[in-house]
Amino acid sequence: MSVRAATEADIPAIARLHVDTWRSAYRGIVDDAYLASLSYAEFEKGRRERFDTSGVRTFVAEEAGEVAGFATAGPNRELDARYDSELYAIYVRAASARHGLGRQLVHACAAWLAAERRVGMQVWVLRDNPPACRFYEKLGGVPAGFKVVRFGQQDLAHLGYGWPDIAALAERVAP
Repeated sequence: MSVRAATEADIPAIARLHVDTWRSAYRGIVDDAYLASLSYAEFEKGRRERFDTSGVRTFVAEEAGEVAGFATAGPNRELDARYDSELYAIYVRAASARHGLGRQLVHACAAWLAAERRVGMQVWVLRDNPPACRFYEKLGGVPAGFKVVRFGQQDLAHLGYGWPDIAALAERVAP
């Protein structure tokens, strides 16, 4: 398994993985109709539109030559003074979960953000997704906010986790 910066050629695989992991990880949390409405084509279109966004980078984890996970990070959209960067998304296919890919993806993002002279990082996670919450807590994430986000007809609670020292996070999760 390896982690590298994503290329434009990875976008279709990232879009498929994103939709598929949403449908499996959020079943029972996010409304079934909303999950069924997710489209590979729409996710791919959105990824293509944002691929060259300045200050944002996506990393992919590969297993046997296939994209098994991805993570995207960049400036914090919440403008939180404690955390100047954000882990926007991190998803690993179910068959590859719990093998260290998520940790390696967090490391790639944190190391890149530290090299970009970012100070802290925040991530938002569905409150009703205990495995994801435990993942961030194991990595040393501290409580860093609460918000409600609308998905379709649902308002879902999100918890923020933060790392005030991104360089220390990069060291802590280094392979």
